[in-house]
Amino acid sequence: MSPAVSTHTGLLNQLRERLAETGLTAVPDDVLHRLALLVGEDEVRFVDGVFRGDEGAVLLGHAMVFTSTRAIRAVWQFGPRRRDSSSADAQCWGRHTLREIRIPRGSSESDGNLDLGWSADDGDGWPPDGKIRLTYDSKTFVLPLGPDPSPAHGRRLRAFLSELLDDL
Repeated sequence: MSPAVSTHTGLLNQLRERLAETGLTAVPDDVLHRLALLVGEDEVRFVDGVFRGDEGAVLLGHAMVFTSTRAIRAVWQFGPRRRDSSSADAQCWGRHTLREIRIPRGSSESDGNLDLGWSADDGDGWPPDGKIRLTYDSKTFVLPLGPDPSPAHGRRLRAFLSELLDDL
């Protein structure tokens, strides 16, 4: 994973790079600043993000950042001409409040988690459409890996899962 970054600018760059590794390259600066403020001085342990698509002229995305003690989620939308600002929400809670990890069944290709992907699992990476659902007290969200995660990101998620299991 990565050690704590000492400067705000360094943390912004680290978050931008880590989110780009997930395929999420269009993260507005205001979202990165929100995430960085909630990370604070803590060490970033895992980052995941997904571009949720284009609904008309509005672009949607979300990112998860896990530090050694916190889970941070940002959800945003922005228009095609205003990529430098967004309508964003960022929230943070303690990792110790994790109550459930679930690998839900998939009923269609758009749901992901189809049996075929899991049966081809080689024990090293993560199925291409694999998703896990995390419940923190009353907050539930899905960690998707996007439509085509890199094998390296899948391996990072599989390794991070052991930390999440320790949080239960």
